[in-house]
Amino acid sequence: MIPIPNLNGRIDHMAFDSQRQQLYVAALGNNSLDVVDLASGQLKRALVGFNEPQGVAYVSGSDRVYVSNGGSGVVNILDANSLSTVASISIGPDADNIRYDPNLNLVYIGYGQGAVAAMNSTSQDVVGTIGLAGHPEAFAIDQPSRTMFVNVPGSGYIAVANTSTYSVLERWPLGNATGNFPMALDTANSRLFVGTRSPAELVVIDSGTGKTVTTLSIPQDPDDIYFDVGNGCIYISSGSGFLTAVKENDPSHFSIVQEVATANGARTSLLIPELGLYCVAAPGSQSSQAKILEFKID
Repeated sequence: MIPIPNLNGRIDHMAFDSQRQQLYVAALGNNSLDVVDLASGQLKRALVGFNEPQGVAYVSGSDRVYVSNGGSGVVNILDANSLSTVASISIGPDADNIRYDPNLNLVYIGYGQGAVAAMNSTSQDVVGTIGLAGHPEAFAIDQPSRTMFVNVPGSGYIAVANTSTYSVLERWPLGNATGNFPMALDTANSRLFVGTRSPAELVVIDSGTGKTVTTLSIPQDPDDIYFDVGNGCIYISSGSGFLTAVKENDPSHFSIVQEVATANGARTSLLIPELGLYCVAAPGSQSSQAKILEFKID
């Protein structure tokens, strides 16, 4: 456990800087970006001046950290070495999840009442926008097919978009399930993993056809999902206080292999495969301070 002193309120998404062994934590409740040194197991710095930071991404090619601000709609770009702001780009209201595509050198930012912007990470120009019928939550990119899958929980579907034309090709409804927030992708086996909140389920979808392969019941309030290519496991962090590991036995069969307690409200997490770690952000409470929970992956 790595304590994070003076961090109050909700913690949102995280990113990892392998060069410096640093974890960047979007501390939404504090309006700060907290930098955690994983090597020493200590908080290194708490950068202030953000406005509801929600998404964060580290871009190794340019050695920059991207932070999206839900309150201002601005994406702050930081120099990872000095941690100083080098640019602030206005994207739109409720700037949220961020993903980086190194093959295309693009940073994707979900925002507003329905859009994902594609930003060139060298020029910081927005080169395209995917329009949606509701605020986007997690999204995943299939690089070989230039396809993006986007959770649109307010409209109850998954959008399938082309990242070359920035157009939505299909909309996959989720039936009676709602609250599709987290998402991960197994590109090799064409499997899309989506967490829904009502009911609380892991929905496994064929990413080629949109057909549901299977569903598994999981703890309430899933908020982050990651797929580990190395061991074929899907990890799900849930706000009800659990981390769930699901094994992909084969592309058609999945089983829950472990479920461990974390902390109430520990919704967001990050897989760091190069270190064999899974980090879960646990907010503070009246009885304990905020912390990062580190789990070793076998």
